[in-house]
Amino acid sequence: SGALVAPDVHALDLLTLRWRKDKCSGVVPPAVRDHVAVAIGSRMVVVGGSTASGYLDGSRLSVLETETMRWSSLKCTGHVPSARAGHAAAMTPSTSD
Repeated sequence: SGALVAPDVHALDLLTLRWRKDKCSGVVPPAVRDHVAVAIGSRMVVVGGSTASGYLDGSRLSVLETETMRWSSLKCTGHVPSARAGHAAAMTPSTSD
């Protein structure tokens, strides 16, 4: 439908297969669609997507600490990915060059 979704967090209990809606605090991200989320330890990092204002680039990341259900926002620099939506992402082990 192309509609934006509220920045709600739903979690699935894999033992009971029961969904729940979690309450979060902190810097809650805007309503967004076509974004990606990657789990890194106890954090979920949300990248890109589109809002009512347009597409988001990789300069701002929304991070949810899943142990406290608290959102934060990170500002990134360097070779920032261009604005994108409907993309994919994956976590890989860190390496040193």
